[in-house]
Amino acid sequence: MKIIKNKIGSIYNNTQSKDIKLQSAIEYLVTYGWAILIIAIVLFVIFNSGLLNPQKPTYCVTSSDFSCPVYNFNASSGKLTINLYQYTSSPINITAFGCNTNKTLPEMQIPYNPRAIVYYIPITIENSQPSPTPAPFQQMVNITESNYAQYITYNSNFANFEYFYANGTVIPAWIESNNSGKLITWVNIKGGIPSSSSITIYLGFANKTANLLSSSGTSGIGEAPQLSSTYAEYDDGASVFNNYWNFAGASLPSGWASGAVSGSTVTVNNGLTISGNGATAGSTYAATSSAVVNNDEITEGYINQQSGAAYNERGMFGISTVNNAEPVWDNGGSSGDTIAGWSAGKNGVGYIIQSETVLNGATTYLNSISDNSNWYIYSVALSSSNGVTTFVNYGSVSSASSTTSDNPSAPLYVNLGVYNTGSGSSFNLQYTWLRTRAYPPNGAMPSVTFGSTQSITLNIPSGIQYYIPINITNSQISSTPSPFQQMVNITESSYSSYITYNSNFANFEYFYANGTVIPAWIESNQSGKLITWIKINPSIPASGKLTVYLGFASTSTNLLSSSGTSGIGEAPQLSSTYAQYDDGVSVFNFYDNFAGTSLNTNIWNSEGNLAVNNGLSISTTASGATCGENDAYSKSTFSAPVILDVFGELNSPKSSSQTSCIMGGVGFSAGNLAGTPSITNGWAQDSVNNFGLTIFDGSAYYYADSPSTSQSTYTVFSLAFVSSSNTIAYINYQQSASSIASTSSGALNAVIGFQYNNFISNNYYWARVRAYPPSGVMPSVSFGSVGNSASSAPFIVTLSSHQVTIPINSNYTLTMQCYNNGTIASVPSGQIFDGYFFVNYTSLNNGFHQTLIGDVAAKAT
Repeated sequence: MKIIKNKIGSIYNNTQSKDIKLQSAIEYLVTYGWAILIIAIVLFVIFNSGLLNPQKPTYCVTSSDFSCPVYNFNASSGKLTINLYQYTSSPINITAFGCNTNKTLPEMQIPYNPRAIVYYIPITIENSQPSPTPAPFQQMVNITESNYAQYITYNSNFANFEYFYANGTVIPAWIESNNSGKLITWVNIKGGIPSSSSITIYLGFANKTANLLSSSGTSGIGEAPQLSSTYAEYDDGASVFNNYWNFAGASLPSGWASGAVSGSTVTVNNGLTISGNGATAGSTYAATSSAVVNNDEITEGYINQQSGAAYNERGMFGISTVNNAEPVWDNGGSSGDTIAGWSAGKNGVGYIIQSETVLNGATTYLNSISDNSNWYIYSVALSSSNGVTTFVNYGSVSSASSTTSDNPSAPLYVNLGVYNTGSGSSFNLQYTWLRTRAYPPNGAMPSVTFGSTQSITLNIPSGIQYYIPINITNSQISSTPSPFQQMVNITESSYSSYITYNSNFANFEYFYANGTVIPAWIESNQSGKLITWIKINPSIPASGKLTVYLGFASTSTNLLSSSGTSGIGEAPQLSSTYAQYDDGVSVFNFYDNFAGTSLNTNIWNSEGNLAVNNGLSISTTASGATCGENDAYSKSTFSAPVILDVFGELNSPKSSSQTSCIMGGVGFSAGNLAGTPSITNGWAQDSVNNFGLTIFDGSAYYYADSPSTSQSTYTVFSLAFVSSSNTIAYINYQQSASSIASTSSGALNAVIGFQYNNFISNNYYWARVRAYPPSGVMPSVSFGSVGNSASSAPFIVTLSSHQVTIPINSNYTLTMQCYNNGTIASVPSGQIFDGYFFVNYTSLNNGFHQTLIGDVAAKAT
C-alpha cells in the first residue's frame, strides 16, 4: 500500500506541478499579451505611417517678431509660398524676398531700386556737426555730368534720373540749374541726419529713353520753373522745400497779398514783376499773408534787379515782422518794425545791392554787390544761435558776411518790394521762385560723397535660361547717334552648349538690364560666325560704354520673330519662307526686303525696268550709245552722315563701248541715279567694268577703283555719305575706296539702279540706311562670361509695386523662387524641401533696413 500511496502521491504531485506550469503560462500570457499587442499595433502604425522610411518633419522657423503659420513648396515650379505674420512695434515695408537651399544670401536688390532704374550710385551724406540737421532737411547734391556721361541724360525737358532710399522710395528732388556741366539738385531728407553721422541715399539712372521729369514729388525728379519749355511743367519745388512759390500763371499764389502806389504795378505772368516809375512816394510790394519763416531757416529767391536801382529805393527781398514793405525798409519807420534781407539803392548808394538788418529802425549793413542786372540767388539765413547771414549764389558772387545778432523774432513774413520817396526813379524787380529751407547745423552743409556706379539686379526676359553680358565701348570723342545700329558678331562654337540657329530656328535674343528686348536682326551665318545687328536707342557717350545682354532660351524654344519687340529677326533670304522672320524695319532707319511681287511705292520711286519677286531685279536688253535709266530711289532723303547698305550681285555689261554711262550701282543721289545734272555717288560698274566708287558731281565723273568682289556674287555693298566732300565705299564692311569729290551738302535719296547702254542684270535681297558710327569707327564689342538666369532672376514674384506694407499683427503671403546653387530647386512631390528664406524689410518707425532669415522645411506638392 505504501508503494501505491507513494505512486498516488507521486501522481498527485506530478499533476500539481503541471497545473502550476500551466497556470504560470496563462499568467505570463495574460500579463504580457497586452504589451505584445500594443507593440504589434505600434509596429503596424509605424509601418503604415512611413516612419520605417523616415522623413524630416515640416516646419517654418523665423526670427523674433515674425511667424509663418502657413507654408508650402510647389514641386513643379520650385516656388516656396509662406504666410508671413509680423508682431513688430510698427508697420513694416517688405522690399524684396527670395530663398535658397543654403544660407547663402541670393541676389536680392539692396537697395531695392525703383522699377525704371537700371543703374545706381550710392551717395553718402555726412553731417560732421555735433547737432542733427532739422527734419525734414534740404540737401544740395551737385552732379558733374561728365562723370556719368554713360548713364545720364538731361536737357531741361528730359531727365532719366531720380533719387531714392534703400527701400525703393523715391526722394522728392528738384533740379535748380545746369551750368558748365554741373547739375545743382536738392533732395528732401524727410528724417534728417543725426549728429556726427551719415546716411546713404541713391541716385538712380533709367534708360536714356525714359523721361523721369515729374511735378508730382513722389516719382522722378522736378526742376526749376524757368528750365522747362512750358513754364513750371515739371516743378515739384513744393514737395522739396518747406515753403515754395514759382508764381506760375497770372495771379499771386494763395497766401499772398500786394499793394502798389500810382505808377507802380505788381504783375504775375509766369514769374513775378514789381515795377514802377517812382513818381509817387510810397510802397509797392508783395508779401505773404501770414508769417511762414521760422528760426533756423534760409529764405532765398531767384531774383533779377532788371533796371538800374535808383537812389531812393528801399528794399528788394527780405523777411520781416510785418507784411508791408513801407515801414520796414524806410529808416523812418516805426521803432518796432524789423527786417533782414537785401535792398537796392539804400541810402543813395546808387546801383549797389546790399544786405542789412533793420532792427527797431536801426540799420546794420552786412554785405553788398555792385552788379544789379543778372539773375542771382539771394539768400537770408536766420539762425537762433548764429544770427543773420546773407549771401548770393551760395557765396560764389560775394562771400557770406559777418553775422549779426539783430535777429527778428520768428515767425516772419516774406516781403518783396520797394519804398520810393517820389523822386521819379524807376525800378524793376523780377522774381522766378522763392523758397524757405532748413538751416544746416552751425551753417555747415553736410558733405556729399559719390560711390561707384552699379547695375541693378538683372531682369531676365521670360524663357531665358542663360545670358552673356556684352560691353559695347565707344572709344571716339563723340557719342553715337540715337538710334544707333551696332554690329555684334557671335562665334557659335564659343556658345555651343547654349545656342541653336538654323535659319528657321533661333533660341536667342538681346535685351537691356531692365529686361526690355532689343530689336535685333541676323544678317548671315557663315563659317560658324553669326553677323547680327541691334538697334540701340540710348546714345553711347564719347569714351563710354553700354552693357547689353545676349540671352539663350532652351534649345527647343524658337525666338525667331518679325515683330521687332520680342525675339530676333533675320534677313529675308535666310528663312525657308521668304522674309517670314524679317524685322529689319524695326532695326534700321530705312529698310526694304522687296518681299512679294511689287515694289513698295510708299517708300520708293522708280523708273525703267524693275521686277520684284521676293527680291529686286533691275535689268534691260537695250543696247546702243544712249544712256537710259533703270532705278529705284527712296522717297525719303537722308542727311550726312549715314550709310547705305545693299545685299546684291552686280553684273557687268556685255561691252564697255559706252564710257559716259554709269553701269549699275548703289548710292545716294539728288533724285534718281544719274540723270544730268543730278549729283550721284555710289558703287557702279564703271567704264572699264571694274567695281568701284564712282562720283558724278553734275558735270564730271570721278573714279576710285580698288580690289573688289567678283561679279555675280552676293555682296554687302556700302556707301557712307559722310559729308559733301567725303564719301567712303565698303565691300562686306571693309573700306574699298574713298573720294573727296564735292557732291552735295543737302539731304540725298538712296538709290539702287544704273544707266545702261548694254545688257545688264543686277539683283538685290535687301537695302537699308543706318547710322554712321562716330568718326567712322564702329564701337568695339566684348563678351562676358555666361551666367545662369536662375541666379539673377528677379526674386519678387507677387509684389505689384515697389513694396508691400504689413501692419502690426497682420500677415502677407509671399511667393518666391527657390534655388540650389544657382539652379531652380527641384524636389519630387511628397518629399521635403529644406531651405532658408530671406526678406528685406524696413520698419516704418525708425527706417531701419534689415534682412529677416527664416528656416523652412516644406512638403513638396
